[in-house]
Amino acid sequence: MLIFFYLLIFILDSPNTSNGWVHFLKTINIVTSHNITIEYELASLGVRFVAGFIDLIIIAVYYLIVVWLFERIDTLLIIFFALISFYHFFFELYNGGQSPGKLLMKIKVVTLRGTAPTAFDYFLRWIFRLVDITFTLSSVGILSILTSQRSQRIGDILANTVVIQLSNSSTYLLSDIRASLNQEHEISFPAIVRYNDQEMLLVKQIIQRYRQQPDNPNIRELAEKMESKICDQLDTRNDKYSTISFLEKTLQDYIVLTR
Repeated sequence: MLIFFYLLIFILDSPNTSNGWVHFLKTINIVTSHNITIEYELASLGVRFVAGFIDLIIIAVYYLIVVWLFERIDTLLIIFFALISFYHFFFELYNGGQSPGKLLMKIKVVTLRGTAPTAFDYFLRWIFRLVDITFTLSSVGILSILTSQRSQRIGDILANTVVIQLSNSSTYLLSDIRASLNQEHEISFPAIVRYNDQEMLLVKQIIQRYRQQPDNPNIRELAEKMESKICDQLDTRNDKYSTISFLEKTLQDYIVLTR
């Protein structure tokens, strides 16, 4: 019965459902350590449920293998069970906020501080799984996610974290863009190589959001701040391009110079 209840939530909460509710395209703005505001789409309850179900299958298969290998409860088997208990904590800690289920569903844990979660953040999320999920059959976690402003379960609220959906734009590899560039591309900003892929993905995301909402003053302001920041850090001036063209040019230069 509980499974059918979760399935109903997944169907209602799906972005592809015309009557999707509460978490339909819910977003959040997070200020990064570089003082840049990035908008993320929060992971829906349905997607989080599927990720959790995938993790549950992995744990169940692991459990069956261990039981089949040892056939009795002994010290080593207890250790294996202890490792299962720490499944989510260890995977999120050492895999950038993603368990295998989250990885497959393209969602991850991030902090509202704009920095990578600490070990203590992950520990808080993990320990409160007992309240949110284990001892309450997920009912407390579901209620919290549905009613909280940022789609957080209790563990997220205490750890100051959220679970975001990694859109195609955030997971898109910069190397994939090079095929569309002219091989005789003229470099205008060679110092752009001081940046890394993650920083340039932020530039790419701003460009895409600007193209989607060119009349949005907040996005325009964000693009201008990024332009100013790059000019300051590269010790250059932009007297030739519009703001968005400048960002596109720096992105193209970076790809050509680093690929």
